[in-house]
Amino acid sequence: MTMPQGSFSRGILFFVIMLMTTVIAWSQDIPEEDQPMMDNRTAINVFGGMLAEPSLFNQEVAFSMGATMGLTYKDHFYLGGYYVALVSEHYRRDIESHYGTRVRGSLNHGGLIAGYVWKPQSLMNLNFNLRGGWGSIWYFDPTINNSDRLDELYRGTKDRIFVLTPGVEYTFTPLSWMRIGIGWGYRVVLALDRYSSADYDSPVGTISISFGSFRSKFPEKPETDTDSEGITQP
Repeated sequence: MTMPQGSFSRGILFFVIMLMTTVIAWSQDIPEEDQPMMDNRTAINVFGGMLAEPSLFNQEVAFSMGATMGLTYKDHFYLGGYYVALVSEHYRRDIESHYGTRVRGSLNHGGLIAGYVWKPQSLMNLNFNLRGGWGSIWYFDPTINNSDRLDELYRGTKDRIFVLTPGVEYTFTPLSWMRIGIGWGYRVVLALDRYSSADYDSPVGTISISFGSFRSKFPEKPETDTDSEGITQP
């Protein structure tokens, strides 16, 4: 018996969310000595970055680009916004075009991102996150540059959607102000009216680079009296 695509997608979504919830709950019992030291940094810091996302779009390998921005709290938790747009070209012949050309597909969505960084005091760590946002799937004639004309002709090919993307990243913090990540997630497309979610639900890869105030691997050691005098006492 074959499991329906929608049930499979929601099963993966449920599993990843439960895993993230378990890790965050478990993290509350981390001993004090394993918690990141704040040094002279504030508890709340700003970050921003870029995101590259390979996935599947209508059963074809696709590539999206996006951006994130938000706030971190005590290095562990973060909350912010994101936007992702399909940049690779994908066409369909089964959708009518007004001028006989193939229509091109787009998938854009943006909203909130929330996450948890496990052991942020380490040079390498795990980042569990969940994105939820609104957007659209649209097929249009790429030869028409007038947005009003496109909306008039291809209004019937646009589907408003809600997208959930849970994921996990393996991150590397080479500098206190830069973090690089590579990870995996699963995109679940909801609220479709015109199209099938089986064509747009997909595993996603993530490659990210973020800039902000992150935990340094090697904090500066406090200066001692001996070091300041530059001599060794007998």
